[in-house]
Amino acid sequence: MRKVLFILTRNPFPPATGRKYMLFNYLEFMRDEFELHLLYVGEKDIRRGRIPSYVKSAEVLDRPSYQETIGNFLRFGLNRSLQERLFFSGHILSRIREKIKEIRPDIVFFDMIRMGQYALSIPEWSPNSLKIIDLDDLLSLRYRRLSAKQVSGADLLGEFKFMVPTFFTGLLGSLATRTILRIESWLMRRRELESLRNFDMVLLVSKKEAEILKKMCADSVARVLHIPPAIREVRVPSAVSKHRHSMGFVGYLGYYPNLESFLYLKNEIFPEVRMFFKDASITVIGRVSDEMISKYGDEGGILFRGYVEDIEEALSKVEVFVAPIFSGTGIKTKILTAM
Repeated sequence: MRKVLFILTRNPFPPATGRKYMLFNYLEFMRDEFELHLLYVGEKDIRRGRIPSYVKSAEVLDRPSYQETIGNFLRFGLNRSLQERLFFSGHILSRIREKIKEIRPDIVFFDMIRMGQYALSIPEWSPNSLKIIDLDDLLSLRYRRLSAKQVSGADLLGEFKFMVPTFFTGLLGSLATRTILRIESWLMRRRELESLRNFDMVLLVSKKEAEILKKMCADSVARVLHIPPAIREVRVPSAVSKHRHSMGFVGYLGYYPNLESFLYLKNEIFPEVRMFFKDASITVIGRVSDEMISKYGDEGGILFRGYVEDIEEALSKVEVFVAPIFSGTGIKTKILTAM
């Protein structure tokens, strides 16, 4: 049985976000034909028991320390993107090298450019190893769009804001953040083009973005493929008791495009709906911080469900699914699920 080593920025179990869901799908589709091994950064609180038995081995890699992260900013200049600086560490590189020597994988799968940077520092490749990078979305395009918005330092880092000291994100005003986003967009575009030369296969969620990337580098040696999100076949209940005048919203509010959509729904759409239906409500599904709950939870009609194991069941109880989208790239799996 051929071996696949996944080098990931996160544990895909449980598949609580759109990105985790994509990684989860890869593993589910490959489980019967390949021997699967995982190396993933962080989340040490998630026990081995939550990794399914079809995964041969799974190991947590310590996140880079604050000292390492600050050193990366001083060390790399404009040679690496912000994404790469946050995830580069000598101990991670060493462990990846050791794992490759240990299992001799037939395929090595890199989760986005954040982890793809390690491929350039590993000379111990088997001649027949296939190197695959999943870019997810064209982040150069996403950051260019975000640079036109009022984005804070915390919004810029999203779910990875804990990887840098709090004082650093606090120093970043909107103008500084927009400047960083423009620089990051340029750096990511360069890395996206380099991926076409450094990997055997480049994956994206969106067919449109895959076509854009192909046109950016006509002499690419890599195969560029789009792998759309898959959703399981859903059993539709014959009769479901829905909450009257209820709306459903799905998204992790630590991710700026989701927060932007939620605030638009709360501030612009919801007051208009409540003019006609006083008992209207919004059910927010997805990981949410205590800070968000304390900030918005007392407002009438807004219910935070947090992460749910069965999103189809949760959505079946609302009358309308709402997903305003202002920024972001790729394909929104939540819309497919709601349909």
